[in-house]
Amino acid sequence: MMNKHLLRAAFSVCGIGLLSLGFISCIKDYTCRCEISYSGKPGLPEPTVKEYSIKDNGSGAASKCKAASRVTTEMGIITTETCDLY
Repeated sequence: MMNKHLLRAAFSVCGIGLLSLGFISCIKDYTCRCEISYSGKPGLPEPTVKEYSIKDNGSGAASKCKAASRVTTEMGIITTETCDLY
């Protein structure tokens, strides 16, 4: 009787451990690359690129990176930031 409970507890612990390992292994470092361009006035800087790391699962990293894309206008200068996961 005691062995059955011990065996059942060991299987439960192993199962939870493997399940946890499966979830943790999906989380990786991804690189978000944003291309920044300027328009609206003459003499503005050339387009630039910035990259930063996102630690998440694939879909979470992709949505966070895409959320960084934006277009802003200040004093007639339009800044376009287009971000994609690499």
